[in-house]
Amino acid sequence: MEDVPAVTDDLGDGATPDRPDPLKDVPLVDLPDVPMRPPCPPYTPPARIEPCPGRSDCGLPTHGRVDVTGATGPLTNYQVRVELPPAVRTAIGPACDRLVFRTMSSEWAPHWVADCAMGVVWVRVPAIGAGTTVLAMHYGGTAAVPAAQSYDDTFDRVPLQAANLLAAYTFDEGTGSRTCPSGGLLAPPFDAFIHETQYDLPQTEVAQKPPLWSTEAPTSLLSPANPTGRFTRGQHSLHFPRHAVLPAAGVTTPNRLVNWQSPDGRPFNTATRQLTLGIWVFAASPANAFGDNFQTVVCQGMPDLATRMATMPGAMVVDNSIFNPWAIFFRSDNVDDTYFQGNSCVAPCTHVDSYAHITTREPLTSAQFAGKWHFMAITVDTTTVPHATRRSFYDDRSYSFPADLDLFPENVYCPMGPRMCRWPPEAPIQYYPAPVVLGADMNDGEPQLGLEGKVDDFFVINRAASPEEIRAYRERRQYSPMTIVTAVTP
Repeated sequence: MEDVPAVTDDLGDGATPDRPDPLKDVPLVDLPDVPMRPPCPPYTPPARIEPCPGRSDCGLPTHGRVDVTGATGPLTNYQVRVELPPAVRTAIGPACDRLVFRTMSSEWAPHWVADCAMGVVWVRVPAIGAGTTVLAMHYGGTAAVPAAQSYDDTFDRVPLQAANLLAAYTFDEGTGSRTCPSGGLLAPPFDAFIHETQYDLPQTEVAQKPPLWSTEAPTSLLSPANPTGRFTRGQHSLHFPRHAVLPAAGVTTPNRLVNWQSPDGRPFNTATRQLTLGIWVFAASPANAFGDNFQTVVCQGMPDLATRMATMPGAMVVDNSIFNPWAIFFRSDNVDDTYFQGNSCVAPCTHVDSYAHITTREPLTSAQFAGKWHFMAITVDTTTVPHATRRSFYDDRSYSFPADLDLFPENVYCPMGPRMCRWPPEAPIQYYPAPVVLGADMNDGEPQLGLEGKVDDFFVINRAASPEEIRAYRERRQYSPMTIVTAVTP
């Protein structure tokens, strides 16, 4: 008789035949009636445009090479950093536009010049193997080949090749009220809402529907002053504008009503032991610009009291409506200061002791924060000992508990001394049946504390990414633990 393979859980939530999946029988939250829509089509990435068809060297007269080494296994479409020697920097001209890279089979290897004066170039190599991979480098002459340099073709909007990717979104539809995933096998669409009403339905809280889309894009953190360092081809982002509300609406957080919701909590709620979230945010105003202390970027929602009580019979869940399973948001008690916060709540998530904030240490002034794009991420790993590891990432800064943040002060949690601590439970992230919400904080079933700004390129991974991996994603690169180096021969 043929052996039967062991039962495993593809979604990585830790369920086994001996320990059933605790999420299996969790009911789904009831959402307002919305029009039926067809499923999302498969994602098709934008096609790359060959810079000079039929001419491998693009008419450039000088031929050198780049050796790529350090790989111990295969890498595909991997970005490498190349430093051009002075002779090459001189030959490619003051605009660095007389340069093209090819594989040994003449396949185009797109590049982007991050720093022309210093000769810093990023090249997307179609395939890297163990040992040495050689690229042909054609350069010089007097004729420019501007199409060979392309930020769009060199970098990745979201980490589609990341292990355990649950969902990724580039928000490039630019029209309509639905956005579909760019990656993640079971990733759902998001539909636009105005407060609690689906965007396409008649509205009672606004006289005119606010716009949903923007064409703005974040600037590359590899070279923020370089105007070419941003995505432009088909680029769109979600727009969350300040918008007037009808006086009779009576909403709790007026002027910020646009939010986008997934159908329910799946598959995001399968990330129970480890989690990574990453997102780009344009903050149009400080956190407390509306006098309610918060603006929310993205959260896994909390349903109404009846749903929470049905999910956890016998548990005291009356006061936990704000304890989202996870969220990324801004907070401030002052007019001008803003703190970035990421949070998570572990089972049973019925008390503040189960709810963890990882926040930036210093307040960010409006000049530092508002009117700019920022990369934000959080990671949670409940499997580390002696207690969970939680990190927040804000642009090029990171904050870690317990290494960097006194999240649970010893005078509170260690009354008998530092070796007698009662740390919060090292339990899985607690999920209640509710959707993921972009641009608002779903508390007690209601979208509140919305965002004024824009959002782009969102991803969720069922794994705790390392700080080095997060750095690669904020720089729009693929990540590999291997140390890949390059050497140029003019």
